[in-house]
Amino acid sequence: MQELTEKQRRFVEAYVGEAQGNATRAAKLAGYSGKDDALAVRGAEVVRNRKVQLAIEEARASVTSEAIATREERQTFLTRTMRDEGIEPKDRIKACEVLGKMQGDFIEKHEVKHEGAAVVVRFPVRGS
Repeated sequence: MQELTEKQRRFVEAYVGEAQGNATRAAKLAGYSGKDDALAVRGAEVVRNRKVQLAIEEARASVTSEAIATREERQTFLTRTMRDEGIEPKDRIKACEVLGKMQGDFIEKHEVKHEGAAVVVRFPVRGS
């Protein structure tokens, strides 16, 4: 976002943040002046700017990657929950169950032979 003006930078931050993709609201939050009609026009102009579009894509990628827990983070959380003796046993059991599902512990494998070819079919275990 280094090539943007200060208002464009604030627009991008508002657009991917508080304004949630609303260009009119982002323009207002960024400090552009005018009534809603004028802000809608200005917001549409700003959002069409190629540098602004690239900054929005970059900002969204950054927000998305930070906001979403990785598989390892989820597994670590569930493992801690499962082992924490201060947590209700039912919640510890649920964490254990979800962790097992994530890791594929409840998949049954059945081999079926048909006309000489082996096919592996996976079925989830009932009750899980």
